[in-house]
Amino acid sequence: MPTPKKTAAPKSTAKKAPAKKKAAPKKKAAPKKAPAKVAAPAPKPKHRSVYLLTNSGETTLHFSDDASFDAAMAAIKAAPSSSGGSRSSTIYTASGYSFTVVHKYVVTEH
Repeated sequence: MPTPKKTAAPKSTAKKAPAKKKAAPKKKAAPKKAPAKVAAPAPKPKHRSVYLLTNSGETTLHFSDDASFDAAMAAIKAAPSSSGGSRSSTIYTASGYSFTVVHKYVVTEH
């Protein structure tokens, strides 16, 4: 009995997968610009008052500029807190107010 011929199974041809495309190089993100600086509003002038208790009484001096405030504070700080019994003492002046001894001063900004 003749043996039937076996037919060979068709060989599957392995198809090559298409070559993957190289990924395009990523572009660097453009550097972000810093936010534009907004011009700061003009600073408000400082208004200060100094309560002064001296040998010639008490008063409140008002200042709107730094120069006159600094000059007055220099005179106030230079004055002694007690006369020390001297008969001829130096007279200090701050914004038209004269004194020889400063007992107390309080600075207030508003």
